[in-house]
Amino acid sequence: ERGERLLVLDARDRAGLARHAREVAHTIEADGLSVARVADTLARRTPLTERLAVVAQDAATAADALLSAAAALE
Repeated sequence: ERGERLLVLDARDRAGLARHAREVAHTIEADGLSVARVADTLARRTPLTERLAVVAQDAATAADALLSAAAALE
């Protein structure tokens, strides 16, 4: 992959946002999805109240950032 991508997640509350961040991180790790594809998919979602954004260049960095953010939200 080339360049960094912005991954924006949202949920109705902080607990849901932490859960969503963990789910996306595990999906990226397990399915080997590209950060670009995940970022594009997340950008199409209808925004909810709580939001989280991370910047990542590759799957490993994205997963680490999302898991760190999830831990910080709990």
